[in-house]
Amino acid sequence: MSDDPIRLVVDANIFISAFLKVATSRHLLLDERLELYAPADLFREAQKVLRNRLANRIKAIPDFDQLFSTLTSGIHVVDKNDYDSFMSKALEIAPHQEDAPYLACALHLGIPLWSNDAELRDQNFVKVLSTTALLEKLKNRRRRSVKSPPITLIPYGATNDRRGTSLFGSLLLAEPG
Repeated sequence: MSDDPIRLVVDANIFISAFLKVATSRHLLLDERLELYAPADLFREAQKVLRNRLANRIKAIPDFDQLFSTLTSGIHVVDKNDYDSFMSKALEIAPHQEDAPYLACALHLGIPLWSNDAELRDQNFVKVLSTTALLEKLKNRRRRSVKSPPITLIPYGATNDRRGTSLFGSLLLAEPG
């Protein structure tokens, strides 16, 4: 059993899901056993989708930028120039054009892609791990000791008008030093 982090390219849908609700994917984005990479497209695509989906509520969510920053803080951005030579192959194997940068990035780095999109598994060039498969891989891995403060849940966010429930649940933040 290796204690080296699992290196993965993270798909935008994983990030968006983690942003919208406290779920396994949110905890995994901050898990020190993972070393995550993404094309710069992730940040543009995620912000566009989130701002469109939450257009009426963003101003009511003072921690939008903070949560976005927290969830992206551990993701290494891969410059388009670095994976551009793999784009033609990625476009050939991608089920949707917007998936190509993630596949190209994974091809360039020689690492799996973390995505719950089953269509991405219909090719044989990039290994695709679902969240369930990733959890299985992590099951027997020990957490590395980290110098950063522990992560805690801090309630925040706008409420849903009809049910009074939190739109985002809790924000994962480091405890103040």
